[in-house]
Amino acid sequence: MGTVTSVQRHALIVPPFLVNYYTHDTNPSVLEAMPTQTTQTKFGVAVPTDKLSVEDCGFRMIQSHEIGSAMAFPGDYTVLGTERERVKQYGNAVTPPVMAELIERCVKTLCV
Repeated sequence: MGTVTSVQRHALIVPPFLVNYYTHDTNPSVLEAMPTQTTQTKFGVAVPTDKLSVEDCGFRMIQSHEIGSAMAFPGDYTVLGTERERVKQYGNAVTPPVMAELIERCVKTLCV
């Protein structure tokens, strides 16, 4: 590293890169060939700016009670276990409105 002056001449330059939504693999540069693309959105382009701060980062994990609300579980529905176990249980669950529709169709089929 050369002489450091009063003017900021040494900075981290991050080129645009691809963000994979489903895995934590290393993110390829936009200059590299992309993997095979399917009909689902799997990549996003991240364009870093020169003025980054911690306050600009808005990513956080969704809490288990938020997952339950998004899946239309009643507010008083209780899932036991640690936070990680509750998230897994909601991930394996079928939303109540969908289950009600499945039961309704099964009953109609059996009653015919």
